[in-house]
Amino acid sequence: MMMPEEARAEALRMFRKYVPWLLIVGALLLAAFRSARFGGYFPDDAYITIRFAEHLSQGLGIVWNVDGPPVEGSTSFLQTLLYAAAFKLGLSLAVSSYAMNTLGLASLVVILYLTIRNLTGRFDVAAALPLAMFFSGVAFSVHLNSGMETLIFLTLISASFLTSLVLLDRRTWTAALGLAVVNFFCLLCRPDAAPFIMGQGLVLAIVALRAWLTQANTLFIRQLAVSFAVLVAMGLTFLAWKYSYFGYVLPNSFYVKASDPLAFNGIQPVARFLGDMLWRIGLLVPLLIFVDWRFRGDHGNQVPARVALLVVPVAVFLAYYTTTLHLVGFFNRFEYPMAVFFWIGLSWLLSSGRSTERLQEFAGRALGSAGGRVLVAGVALCALAVQFELDSSRHQKWFSRIQILHYEPIADALARSEAGSDGTLVFDSAGYIPYVSGFSLIDPIGLTDNVLSGREPITPTEREQYIWGSDPDVYLGPVPAASAGAESGRDDPLVQSEYVQKILLQPVIFAEYDRIIGKMTYDERLEMLHIRMRELRDRWIAVGEIPYPYPSPEEYTHFLYVRRDSPHADRLVDELGRVTTRPIENIDFDNLLDGQRRHNLQSLRLLAQEH
Repeated sequence: MMMPEEARAEALRMFRKYVPWLLIVGALLLAAFRSARFGGYFPDDAYITIRFAEHLSQGLGIVWNVDGPPVEGSTSFLQTLLYAAAFKLGLSLAVSSYAMNTLGLASLVVILYLTIRNLTGRFDVAAALPLAMFFSGVAFSVHLNSGMETLIFLTLISASFLTSLVLLDRRTWTAALGLAVVNFFCLLCRPDAAPFIMGQGLVLAIVALRAWLTQANTLFIRQLAVSFAVLVAMGLTFLAWKYSYFGYVLPNSFYVKASDPLAFNGIQPVARFLGDMLWRIGLLVPLLIFVDWRFRGDHGNQVPARVALLVVPVAVFLAYYTTTLHLVGFFNRFEYPMAVFFWIGLSWLLSSGRSTERLQEFAGRALGSAGGRVLVAGVALCALAVQFELDSSRHQKWFSRIQILHYEPIADALARSEAGSDGTLVFDSAGYIPYVSGFSLIDPIGLTDNVLSGREPITPTEREQYIWGSDPDVYLGPVPAASAGAESGRDDPLVQSEYVQKILLQPVIFAEYDRIIGKMTYDERLEMLHIRMRELRDRWIAVGEIPYPYPSPEEYTHFLYVRRDSPHADRLVDELGRVTTRPIENIDFDNLLDGQRRHNLQSLRLLAQEH
């Protein structure tokens, strides 16, 4: 029979052993619950990668349109290859996506556990709690279910950090070559891993140079040089292949996202990301108060180098993103992978600083040892509960809403026309509709089109001539047809309407067009717009309005047009006419919301019954 002191020691041992994993498992169960409730629908950008992957799996190459030229328009080359391999094996889209993310999540859990053990030598409540907050956050579950590369990139970039720590500790050739391979896959997954890798290389180079100058270790600088030489060699080989295949090196997405670096157009989303991280970390203030800031752990004078490896690459990465134009920023999509390093740092600080033990000891003076443990558990549960409550209103079915209420009826109508890849759609959003309908697509922004991408200078007039000279069959977008007889924006009464002035001629609304119209004057924007308006008036049939589910501003909407001399015109007008909610000629563009009717689930069910 155990003595009281032995029982207390055993209770403490069990507490330290199992509670950390209970926190992690609980957080993962919450992520699984959110996946079951909100998953199954992907944002439009995911379908860009999926469409490229499908064509690759069919032996067409990395092309956007059937019989089109090679195009690199997806965010992640690696994920395109992974999806293509899954499709080649006969896996469905849903199975492919969730298999990738499940394997990625399992790998991430192991990587983060090994990282914390490397940094602190243990895995206790103080180390597990920040990771549990990371896994249970709303952004994590959204990205887990987005069908995009975010979780894969997050896993790879975490593996890069862990490998750099191992290299710093052990100074082995295996770790040096392993770092080169992991970083190469990071770049394959997202080319914007380059700033992170540069920051990492800078820190390791300083450590290696100091060791070489002090004769403490001359091997490390050779290992580091070989590691980055191997990385550069692999990278150059890949870029050479890309140039031979695509005819260019940087993917189209970089041209679309890029803006004048000195404009720092990315400061606002980066600041929003940092602000979100700040209040989440603030939930752990009760533990931060009890950190013993004198800790150095088992790593002695290596602590500054390890801190630099954690901080500098993240800082360089985020600094890079202050210079870019963000197009799709749901839950800070581009910055989000860096969030894991904030939680790693917090785990390291709380665990090595003995925060939970010190809080437990402090509370134990008044509450006893058992009461101290209960208080620590209470602080952990309260932090998780408050984060959950604050996140609960932010996790909505917005992926499914836009798909069900907007993309699906249009895609299904196009599919019923049986035009397939012979039909061409002009639409700024490039993913779901062409993937489901099989239509070819011209993306005016240039993400999936080499001519419109901005690689070669192209004037606004040339842009419009290229789009409409391709004889597309369907236009979906916010632009109405010009007034009868108007030959310029200056003599068109429709241009003076509230809708055109507030929606179409305000560049801030169409952020994705900033690269095209950001530096244009009002007159230049008007001229470009009216070219499109005259085109729609002179050669197109106005089918009707189909309101956008998430209008911002409120008056933003979409119209459907079919080219008069399209070989599929009759069938397209018939099918698309079923999904529009009112004729365009009935719209008062000074009061567009008057009489507007939006699709809802009931109206779409009735529409489906007709077919």
